[in-house]
Amino acid sequence: MDNISPVYSKFAIRTILVVLFAVVLSIGLTYFALGRDAAIVNAAIMLICATLVSLGAWYYVTQPLSDMFTRAHADSMNDFFQRFRAILDSMEDGLVVQDSDGKIIDFNESAMRILGLTDEEMLGRDSMDSRWRSIDEDGNDLPGEKHPAMIALRTDRPARGIMGVSQPSGNISWLSVAASPMVRLESLNDGGAKSETDRQVITIFRDITADRTMRERLEIGVRAVKFGIWDWNIAENRLYWDPSMYQVYGVDPKSAESPQAIFERAVHPEDHRKIADHLKRTIERQAGYSDEFRIRHTDGSVRTLRAESKGFYDKEGKPIRHIGVNWDITEQRAQELRILQSSRMASLGEMASAIAHEINNPLAIISGQIDLLRSYVAKGAVPNEKLMTAMERIDKMALRVAVIIRGLRTFSRDGSEDPIETVSLGALIDDTVALCQARFLNHRVNLVVNIDKDSRATDFECRPTQISQVLVNLLNNAFDAAKDRPERWVKLDAETFGDFVQICVTDSGAGIPPEIQDKVMQPFFTTKSIGEGTGLGLSISLGIVSSHDGKLSIDKTCPNTRFVILLPRRQMKGLDGLR
Repeated sequence: MDNISPVYSKFAIRTILVVLFAVVLSIGLTYFALGRDAAIVNAAIMLICATLVSLGAWYYVTQPLSDMFTRAHADSMNDFFQRFRAILDSMEDGLVVQDSDGKIIDFNESAMRILGLTDEEMLGRDSMDSRWRSIDEDGNDLPGEKHPAMIALRTDRPARGIMGVSQPSGNISWLSVAASPMVRLESLNDGGAKSETDRQVITIFRDITADRTMRERLEIGVRAVKFGIWDWNIAENRLYWDPSMYQVYGVDPKSAESPQAIFERAVHPEDHRKIADHLKRTIERQAGYSDEFRIRHTDGSVRTLRAESKGFYDKEGKPIRHIGVNWDITEQRAQELRILQSSRMASLGEMASAIAHEINNPLAIISGQIDLLRSYVAKGAVPNEKLMTAMERIDKMALRVAVIIRGLRTFSRDGSEDPIETVSLGALIDDTVALCQARFLNHRVNLVVNIDKDSRATDFECRPTQISQVLVNLLNNAFDAAKDRPERWVKLDAETFGDFVQICVTDSGAGIPPEIQDKVMQPFFTTKSIGEGTGLGLSISLGIVSSHDGKLSIDKTCPNTRFVILLPRRQMKGLDGLR
């Protein structure tokens, strides 16, 4: 009994007493009537009277109990509605209830906050009120009958939508709206058929103004920089492009051609294999895609695109989709090349006197050997050993000049369109060092080259002109860092291991401060004085090395400044072996 409510305990006791009273009274009256030889009719009358008395007693007993139950039920419902109301008012989303005419009859506090209205301004306002000044997603006027709430009332089906409404302040609140029709609770309790006046609609809405503003800013930024967004569903092999992607590829967005077909047709024939292999490696590593490639527009022009994406994979590593962007960097690359070419010419100007001296020395030796041979000819005989010695020295000096000239030609031209060649590591480094060595000697900066015999003979695939340009840029930076130091030296170390070649350039400088190590390869970032650097050398060098499937990085463990170039010996190999 401890778990039974006192209300129900009293009800049970009173019920038992009333039933016992009715039974005893009926039996007593019947016995009394029959015991005096009364007629059956009299007995029946007595029984009826007894029943009426019992019912009266029952009503007398249960009426207070009924009132007690009613009060308890009312208190319970009141408590429930108070709790429910507190929950509604604590919601972040706005909620309004409208009657069959669309008039607001109830709402929560968030609705007032989102709409910027008071209790008095909210209550009784309907969807047709002109003060809403509502608009659709495209900014066109949205009449009241097209509000989701009114659609739900008219169709008796849920309705959703995006709309903007004006606050009294004049600001537009953008709302994500969901409206559902319902029947009044009182009508359901009555058990009758619902009528038009019984119908109501409850609408829940969320303020998406900040999200929409951010999306609009993003769209403006995307259009300004000509970004195209793509979504590749790998599982279903479906490719989605937004309208900007069609513009990037020079195609009408209304084209009936699929994005896959446009992409396959537009990619430059020389870059097809590279993209396929890069995608394959990206998926195998469960990474994002990052690359540059060329496309042909329908007018025949060649454009350079940058691609970046984020990959999504399941628990087993199976690719699900890639979402990314493409943007046209043709003008950017052309501008960078113009600046780089100007920078190269400036560097050649700085190195001109040293190069001239470097060439004059072997030319002077060649001229001296020729004069020596002339003197022997004038005497009528040239000793064989003298002739062989002079020829060897002339050949050696001519080769030295040839190396310098080849280095000049390599450094001064643009090699971005050169085909991939197979070159020896030693020959590439010799040609590059020959171009810089005189400058180091004239300023008494010690340039030390370390490359073992086996590594020197190792061949690898690259665009020699571009890799030489990267090395010259790193050596020039190292020279600038070391020339004013108490210890003036620069080291170039090269080695091979497995399928990779590694070249390190280290100088005697104090190193790059940690706070700017992640910035030095950003475009236009420079630590040099104004007019002494473009800030593009390292950025372009990074792009060149990346285009060779390699990596250019700073060795943060070195007390001095050390840049490390890591390149695959075969371009299709990439850096997979190190990941």
